[in-house]
Amino acid sequence: MLPKERMAEGEWVPPWLRYQHIARYQWAVSFCSGKRVLDAACGNGYGAELLRHAGAAVVGLDVAAEGIEEGQHLGRSNLLLGDATVLPFRSGAFDVFVSFETVEHVRAHASYVAEAHRVLKRGGTFICSTPNRALVNPGNTIDDRPFNPFHIREYTQRELAAVLQSKFSSIEWFGQTPFAGWYAAALGSVGRRSKSAGVRLHQARKLAGIALESIERHRPRALPFDGQPEVLIAVCR
Repeated sequence: MLPKERMAEGEWVPPWLRYQHIARYQWAVSFCSGKRVLDAACGNGYGAELLRHAGAAVVGLDVAAEGIEEGQHLGRSNLLLGDATVLPFRSGAFDVFVSFETVEHVRAHASYVAEAHRVLKRGGTFICSTPNRALVNPGNTIDDRPFNPFHIREYTQRELAAVLQSKFSSIEWFGQTPFAGWYAAALGSVGRRSKSAGVRLHQARKLAGIALESIERHRPRALPFDGQPEVLIAVCR
C-alpha cells in the first residue's frame, strides 16, 4: 500500500510517515521562531500552525484546494492556494522558506528553486526535504519514473545538490530515518535486478518494525552519519 501524499485530518497514515512530518516541523522551529516564514506545500497547514505557535509569522501555500479548505475549516489562518513554481509574493518577502517533500512532485524544479531564492530576503534560508531514492526506489535512476505515482522524479543527495546549487551557494545537509549501510547496499543490489522487488522489500522492512516506531527514530540529524537516511534535508543559504 502506498502512503498518502497529504496528512489529512483524522485519516490513517503509516506511523513512520507521520513521525517524519512532525519531526521535521519540530526541528524547523529553531530556524523559524521570530521570522517571517513561507511554508510551501503546507497541506492543511498543520506544520504551519506548529511554526506559528513557536513564534513565526507564517503564510502557508499549497496547490491542492482540498488541503487548504480542510485547514481553513479547522480554523487555521493565512493559508493560500498557489503554485510553488510561480509564487504570488514580492521578492525578498520572507526570512525563511520551508518546503518539505515538494521537489519530487515538481516538473519545473529549476523554477521552484529560483522562486525560493527570489522570495527570500538577502541572507534568508531555504529548507527543503525529499525522499532519498537510494532507499525508496533502489535501482532507479533519476530519469526513471518513481514507484510512487505522485512523484515526478526522486533524487540522491548529489543530484539534489546540483539542483539547489543553481541558486544557493551554501548547503547544510541533514537526514531522517537512518538505515544501515549494508542494508542500503543490499537493497540497491536487489533493486538493480528488479525495481519493484527493491521497493517492496523496503516497504516490508518498515512494516516489520511498525510496533517499534517512535518519533525519536525520525529526528533530523546532521549528515554524514553511518548508513543512509530515508529522507534528505537541505538547509540552503
